[in-house]
Amino acid sequence: LKTVDEKAPSSYDVLMDLVHKGKAKELLLKLIEKQDSLFKAIQDPEELENTFDLILSLLPKVDGKELSGVVDTVLKQILSEPESENAPFRLKLAGTLYNLLPADAGPVRYTAFFALAQYASQSGQFASVAPVLSRVVAWCAEWKVDAAKARALFLLIQEAHKKKEGNASEAH
Repeated sequence: LKTVDEKAPSSYDVLMDLVHKGKAKELLLKLIEKQDSLFKAIQDPEELENTFDLILSLLPKVDGKELSGVVDTVLKQILSEPESENAPFRLKLAGTLYNLLPADAGPVRYTAFFALAQYASQSGQFASVAPVLSRVVAWCAEWKVDAAKARALFLLIQEAHKKKEGNASEAH
């Protein structure tokens, strides 16, 4: 029991305690779970970006064995609404997440890029991914993905191009 003079710990204290105890995974997942609230509460785009950059900066502190599951969960949260007005920003967050992944996390990097490309296609933002597509073949080798996964990524890219071309011809 707490005495009248004792205060319950603040949210900040609880969060910092998790960081100091090496519980970056738990903290990251708690914060990303609240991402919808953050989108509603923070109206300033720069402040919103800074907030998510701070949250995603916890990613490198996640234990390597848990990284894949954490990345899957974070991507599902971030990329949950392709029709959203925030789609370009959500795509940017996925790019930040991808760039924070360790170079030796090939399968996780593949998963993150696949999700990013898929979301870009679904949200009509595929043009933002186009500048890096020339690297996909080299990345698949670097990520050490099997032929089936590489094929899935190439088919996704092909379908996205067809969709983009179809939308462009419909506009004329």
